Amino acid sequence: VRYQIFNGLQAFCSSLATMLSSRAVLEGFGVGNANATSNAALIITVMQDVASRLTTIVSAYFIGTMLVPEAKTYRLLADVLNDSAIVLDTLTPHYPEYRVPMLCLSASLRSLCAIAAGGSKTAISVHFARRGDLGDLNAKDSSKETVLALMGMLLGSLIVPKVTNPSAIYLLLSGLVTMHLLINYLGIRGLELVTLNRQRATLLWKSFEVSMHASVPTPAVLAQQERLFFNHQGLPKFALHGIPSTQSMTANEDGYILCPHNEVWIVLKEGHGPITQLRAWVHALGGDLKHFQHFVESLERQGWIVNEGGLVTRLPRRVIISNPKSE
Repeated sequence: VRYQIFNGLQAFCSSLATMLSSRAVLEGFGVGNANATSNAALIITVMQDVASRLTTIVSAYFIGTMLVPEAKTYRLLADVLNDSAIVLDTLTPHYPEYRVPMLCLSASLRSLCAIAAGGSKTAISVHFARRGDLGDLNAKDSSKETVLALMGMLLGSLIVPKVTNPSAIYLLLSGLVTMHLLINYLGIRGLELVTLNRQRATLLWKSFEVSMHASVPTPAVLAQQERLFFNHQGLPKFALHGIPSTQSMTANEDGYILCPHNEVWIVLKEGHGPITQLRAWVHALGGDLKHFQHFVESLERQGWIVNEGGLVTRLPRRVIISNPKSE
């Protein structure tokens, strides 16, 4: 409920801020300027569209697999990108010589926002719809946001025409953007996701070790410990950048191979599952695997879902190793 309330409020603030930026874009296109031409506006629109589509293609390839495991991070990042685009659009009339690059950059930021928001919101919707219908939840959530955005537009149509002084515009925009990001942060901080990603798996195992292998935190407790922009430095990585010499490999019969080489690289064998991913991650953290089964049981008792893999956040690279037949 808390997330839904904050999500609705942020949509309201965003619609107000968007009206300010939309007016600035229209001014940049030459609305009210007798010397402006429709052809110039068309060319700028085409350039924006090209920048937007190229960004969509590239970003979907690079971050597509990260959106569900890191849903909270990318949900907040989407709003940061959207607000950055709004600020750029609002500034365009004051920097006419940079208008086209600024508009193209804002279009790219909005495309990134759409990719990040789309994937992360889907993961969050699945979390809320575990005992209900996902389609019905999405429809109601979309309707709620539409109503609140419409209310923001109606209010904005009364306020924006009266705000014409640049200082007043920037002051109002700063307030709306600050409120938008703060509301989003508070809403996302309150999310208690029950699936595992790299950060949650690490925090849970460390807590399990501290408790002398007795228990793990609940999703509600761990949500207060999570960082939205998690630094993976110093933790094992699932991305396989290369394989060191065979002497430095640690083979394992449970579906993975550890490759210690400055950082611990994890090679997952074909047919691995979520439990294998979690076991490999714990092993790479230096965990004692004789307590792993008890760790999994503790997770399930506290309401964590361990059968949905969220530790592989990048496109996997395949390595085929074959044994040549001896003659």
